[in-house]
Amino acid sequence: MMSTCLGAVGIIVYAQGFGFAQFYDTPLMMAFPAVAAVLVGGASAQRSKVMNVIIGCFLFQGLLTTAPPVIDRLLQNVEADITNPGRLIIQFGVILYALTKMSGGVK
Repeated sequence: MMSTCLGAVGIIVYAQGFGFAQFYDTPLMMAFPAVAAVLVGGASAQRSKVMNVIIGCFLFQGLLTTAPPVIDRLLQNVEADITNPGRLIIQFGVILYALTKMSGGVK
């Protein structure tokens, strides 16, 4: 029951970050930032710690906070608003990069 309540609060906080609430699609997209944050924190497929989650949350939120203004500054002449697609590209890019850097193998 507690995990469901925390998940509901997480969905609301995630939706507020965009300035509008999309309660139909947001639960489907909530796992991607969490996975990206854990992977940025240094977790591997075999092992992760709470410290990886904490570090990853700070790093990932910092990346999502600073990247859109930098992109807007670089693309000054473009009239389109790329904030939301930019966030998705950053999220999926971080996940893809972290998964390509994972080393697999048999112990």
